Amino acid sequence: MTQQPLTLSIGGLPLSFCIRNRAMRSSISKRYKGYLKQKVRPLAAIDCAFTSTPEGGDDRVNVWQGRDGTWHARRPDFECAWRGCTGRARIYRSVFAFDGMLRVMLATRALENRKALMHAAAAASGSKGFAFPGRSGSGKTTVTGLVRGLRVLNDEIVCLEADGRRPRVWATPFWGEMGTGPAAPKPYDLARILFLKKGAGAPACTRIDKQEALVRVMQCMCSFGKETALAARALEVARSLVERVPAFELHFGKDTDVATTVAAR
Repeated sequence: MTQQPLTLSIGGLPLSFCIRNRAMRSSISKRYKGYLKQKVRPLAAIDCAFTSTPEGGDDRVNVWQGRDGTWHARRPDFECAWRGCTGRARIYRSVFAFDGMLRVMLATRALENRKALMHAAAAASGSKGFAFPGRSGSGKTTVTGLVRGLRVLNDEIVCLEADGRRPRVWATPFWGEMGTGPAAPKPYDLARILFLKKGAGAPACTRIDKQEALVRVMQCMCSFGKETALAARALEVARSLVERVPAFELHFGKDTDVATTVAAR
């Protein structure tokens, strides 16, 4: 009996994967169980083959677009190619190799849909979401422990959407240290973008101008490769976000509850 493809919808971007290896299918299903969807039309269907050994080389990801419009991505533990609604992948038999490929593919497809994967933590209160962009060491994981009473969506990577009636933030299964956490597959209206500034004293928010916010947002986008088309799309998404969402610098200490400051009107 032919197995149905696994469809993962992350950031409102459904991708379907044909996985014939039973062990990998089981591992992937468990890891992304909160993001599995049925009866959803995927953006693309990817045929996956798994290998027992990774190739040699460094850990950098190479992403490029061929003359025929096909996108390619390669790292020692995976290589994939896709064009339109079909693609193929060859992956080292590890859920972490699959995870790496999935991040690269989603980062590219997101920009094609006026969305962006962002190095950011996020939390929600009611229907409102709050994003905390930052590079490694900026305090993303720390701040998720300080927004007491708010729902933590992620501590490492989220998806921000610039299109539609209002910008939105989506959780992803991509947590820090290659982990995963509770699924929150629905989007939240993006109320604030808060860049992190660790220090001492009472928590406080300082408004920053749109130009400064644009630079900081661009620095935190998950980008792979140097394709001009992707860079242009990333800039378009970032501009839309900072034009429509107020941006602040959040000053906070290690043991201070910041929920009230974050969610203040």
